[in-house]
Amino acid sequence: LFFVMIIYIFLEHRLSAAVTKKIYWLPVFFLLWANMHMGVLAGIGIFAVFLLSEFVVFLKPAFFGDSCPPDIRKRKLVIHTAAFAASLLALLINPHGIHTFAYVYSHLHMKMIEEVFEWRPPLDSLFDGTIFRYVYYSFLAGALIILLYAIRKKDLFAGLLTAIFVFFAFRSSRFSIDFMIISSIFLAIALNFY
Repeated sequence: LFFVMIIYIFLEHRLSAAVTKKIYWLPVFFLLWANMHMGVLAGIGIFAVFLLSEFVVFLKPAFFGDSCPPDIRKRKLVIHTAAFAASLLALLINPHGIHTFAYVYSHLHMKMIEEVFEWRPPLDSLFDGTIFRYVYYSFLAGALIILLYAIRKKDLFAGLLTAIFVFFAFRSSRFSIDFMIISSIFLAIALNFY
């Protein structure tokens, strides 16, 4: 739910000529999310990719075909950066502060995690002949469509986000679900374009 909400806000804000007020809700979303699920780390990563892509477009507007006036683009970038900083601070407002994320980091480096089903890579022989493998392959095919769209439309956000989530999906079947959610949004946009 939070993935879809933040991507919706980013896409609406990026396509709008003015600053949409929904961007100001992002720190609240991250505050709630940080107290519900560690997927918030992927969410802040998505925000970082959005901020990076907007910064690159700000530096090279002609290359990316950005028609937004420079003063509005600059104002948007300042607001994005402030919302990102506030969202980072919101992550720390939880019962254990930074220790919550330190625990997650240590948990991910446990030797035993290699034996847990959901942490196995999707191309592991364990998944041979399962429906998951075929669904995964179909989403990888969709990722190619998204990347072709991103190159053709010079949509840096869609291209970077898809490439990053494909990379993480190769590492663990747990992350392949996130990849499928994220890529579904951009696949719909790419198919609509084509």
